[in-house]
Amino acid sequence: FRHSKTPMWLLCCVLVGAVLCAGLLAAAGAKKEGHDIPWRSVTYEPWNCEALRRFEPVRKHSACIFARRARLWGGRDVDPALSLRENATRSAAGLQRLATSTGIDGFVVEIRGEEHFGDEIAFATAVRTVLQALSDADPSAADAARVSYVDRRGWFFQFAGVPFFVTTFAPTYGPTSSRYSYPEPGLNEDSAFVLLQPEHSFLRLPHDTPRTNWLVGGTVRDRVRRAFLAKGQPYPIPPTTRYPPAEHIVRPFPAGGPDDEVLAWWLPTPKRLSSRLAS
Repeated sequence: FRHSKTPMWLLCCVLVGAVLCAGLLAAAGAKKEGHDIPWRSVTYEPWNCEALRRFEPVRKHSACIFARRARLWGGRDVDPALSLRENATRSAAGLQRLATSTGIDGFVVEIRGEEHFGDEIAFATAVRTVLQALSDADPSAADAARVSYVDRRGWFFQFAGVPFFVTTFAPTYGPTSSRYSYPEPGLNEDSAFVLLQPEHSFLRLPHDTPRTNWLVGGTVRDRVRRAFLAKGQPYPIPPTTRYPPAEHIVRPFPAGGPDDEVLAWWLPTPKRLSSRLAS
């Protein structure tokens, strides 16, 4: 997304603009036959689902200037009798429909249960489970969450041939983080979220830059960064636009840790590592 124009809102929540190198690595191998998706037909309304209702406090309270007018869809309602992986797979058909639609700014997958976000390792594991479940159901068979170069600059998450920027939210981040999910009793206190934003929602921002005008005026990116700072939720801004996107999908708990430390959610046993930008 180094050459993209606008992240429709929550991209700005974490760091506006992602470097996504147009699928060269994913396309380098032989063409594969698409995966078969269970629950392929969309038998629910992705624009009117429990995931969106539970995600609403994030939209309502976010400092992002795009949040309230963003058009979002969500995954199928969580079935408590099924595993996290099974529930994520049930949302694949909705995500595929979004990938072939226009005008939708993001897709919300709910992670239900405090056991999935009680600590950073549990949350990283849950996010990996969700992304791998979606990858395993990807009709284009890109296997984006299972390739060996997830931690590289050339990687990005994709589904049905569409690049997505991915970010995550949980109660455990706390109110000083842009990743805070604003838990409300009886609504979403037991929920965390994975937000997937398609590339076409990034078409109205200026080019990404590590530089920020912290005073007045400037670009939309400058305004977004100042808004989060004013709310007490500053987020790390990489010193270059050529950073590994995977490093920013799951931030370490709590917010405010070293900017050069990342949570390697893609590992079988997630752990903190130094960013590749620091090496």
